[in-house]
Amino acid sequence: VSYNTLALSTVTGAAGYTSMAMGGGGGTNTVNASYIDNIGAATALFVAGPGAVVSNSTLTANNSVTLNLSGSLATVTGSVIRNTNSTALWVESGFNNIRLSTIVAAGYGAFITNAASNSLSGSYVSGTTATVVEGSTSTVISGSSLYAYANLGIGLQLTKGSVNLLVASSTLRG
Repeated sequence: VSYNTLALSTVTGAAGYTSMAMGGGGGTNTVNASYIDNIGAATALFVAGPGAVVSNSTLTANNSVTLNLSGSLATVTGSVIRNTNSTALWVESGFNNIRLSTIVAAGYGAFITNAASNSLSGSYVSGTTATVVEGSTSTVISGSSLYAYANLGIGLQLTKGSVNLLVASSTLRG
């Protein structure tokens, strides 16, 4: 599935089903100025193909993961990603760029796992653990605020052999 655009739209999903899945092909898929929600135990937006673009959109879920980036070279800009019970952003591929976005979760705000060269810039991330970088290389966090709820959690957790993390001009609280 390649070269598709969802714009100025609303997508909702029910328990057990992903609200929207993009990818598998070689071309860019785009979500712009849209609202994607999943009220059940499934992902709001699953991105599997390379080069996806999510901009100026609101993604919400109350279980599972709100946005799953399994495809590389994705760009998320100016979006709100929210999860009331679990993880808001799950990144399991490389060379993704998340910028100027608000990421809020009751669990993990952002979880970057086994991936290379991802960047998080100019964004606000909060959760019980705001951001986890696990088994990843060359992650860059710049100009961002990573806040654990009520100072009881962890602002940034680096685990399982992650290397070459760069944090610059950012605020971490936990």
